[in-house]
Amino acid sequence: MKKEHLISNKETSPEYFIRTQAKSLALGPCYINKLWKELGSAIIIVSRRHANDNLSFAFYYIDLYCKGLIKTTWAFNLPEKELDQEKVLVEQISFGVDSFVPAGYNLVHGIIYGAIQYAETFGYKPAKEFYLTESMLPNSSVTTEPAIVEFGFKGKPMIYVKKFEKPQVDIEHLNMFAGPGNFIIVYFEDLLKDLITGNMGASQGEMQNTAGITGKGEPENKEYIGVELPIGNCTGSFSNVDPSGTRIVNPRLLFMMCFVAVQEYLDKSENEMIEEILKETSEWKIRDEDEPEKSFSEEEKLKYDELTRIAESDPETASYLLMAAILKYPDNIGFYHLLEDCYQLMDEEELLNKLIVERFHRFPGDVRAVTVYLGCQVFAGNVDELEVSLDQRFDIHKQFPERESFTKFELMFFLLPVIYYYLEKGELLKVAAYFLILTFYDWPEQINDLVNRLYQSITFGLIDKFPPEVQDHFLDLLPDADE
Repeated sequence: MKKEHLISNKETSPEYFIRTQAKSLALGPCYINKLWKELGSAIIIVSRRHANDNLSFAFYYIDLYCKGLIKTTWAFNLPEKELDQEKVLVEQISFGVDSFVPAGYNLVHGIIYGAIQYAETFGYKPAKEFYLTESMLPNSSVTTEPAIVEFGFKGKPMIYVKKFEKPQVDIEHLNMFAGPGNFIIVYFEDLLKDLITGNMGASQGEMQNTAGITGKGEPENKEYIGVELPIGNCTGSFSNVDPSGTRIVNPRLLFMMCFVAVQEYLDKSENEMIEEILKETSEWKIRDEDEPEKSFSEEEKLKYDELTRIAESDPETASYLLMAAILKYPDNIGFYHLLEDCYQLMDEEELLNKLIVERFHRFPGDVRAVTVYLGCQVFAGNVDELEVSLDQRFDIHKQFPERESFTKFELMFFLLPVIYYYLEKGELLKVAAYFLILTFYDWPEQINDLVNRLYQSITFGLIDKFPPEVQDHFLDLLPDADE
């Protein structure tokens, strides 16, 4: 979140206003992530409404298990749509697993101040920016019924660490403040592996430090206590087992997991590029539906419905009837789209390619006509055609400015050539960032097969972005070839 630039006069700066005047503004919307209890991690938004109806707002990132308020950011006097966009960006990180819901001020107060108090017990201080964003919070008089919130995990502080990073700093810290044996360490890789294998609750994922630190900074003894982690109840299943006992990994969640984890190992410019793409795509207006782009007359609608029924059982016969319909209704692109579907079912590649070119020139403003044509050009190796026809930002609204919104299938037609374009150029991070938006929707079986193949290809590419010692940990999460 970007803060407004501070102006030279401190007493008229946004920072000064928030610190001294924010509490005089009316409280605005307040939100919290829906799964804060299950995850042990809360993201809270508190806003204040200005006289011009704009909002100033702050985000509070809370670790309920141990460290309290770990991060807080703010924005000053912005239209409410800016807050909505920030919410979407944060929700994208969870890939649709978590989302924001309205929150009461007593709950907000109880979580933030309770988490800070709990963390201070173990020597952790709140994020330094809290001196400012605390001014956004409601007074204690507003919170007439203090919320009862549980901190820690099963009565003990708990933190996550990575095996390839030495956890000695946190372990030494908690040994000092909590005492040996009185805290829990969760190895991130073990947690991910348990998520993928559906083995949550087994004694793989948690290690309790019971005997201090060796000279190398590793725990001398590891006691696996095998309690069920709450995250296992809310993230969905990474895998299922078919009737023969074969484990089937969920490719969507595996891709999401790698996409989040890899960003820790990218440089600043790479992460800024990803953030820019995610922000841009979050503003696209997509409808989770499919419907004809152009309206039909009653006569055209009856003919289209009739040919659709025929195409389902006899695409060859339907193709001849559709060619006649195109001659009769030359301005209705729906018949072109249906004929394309028939040629695909018939494996008539030559007829299909001719139709795609004809439709592109006949309807240069249609999403499907343009993007399917460009996709074919990219697949044929003519990537320059995409650069000429679409602007380099690949923004669907800029490319089709007359449209207010798009169906999810139009989104797919637009993004697939973009994804393959960046695959051809070897820019995997852009591939993953644009591909991410397709993970938000469910697709018919035929399309889903294509999407799953892309999941696998992109996921292996992301794993290659990790340092060698980290790659081994993530490759261990994948099923064996014979599974």
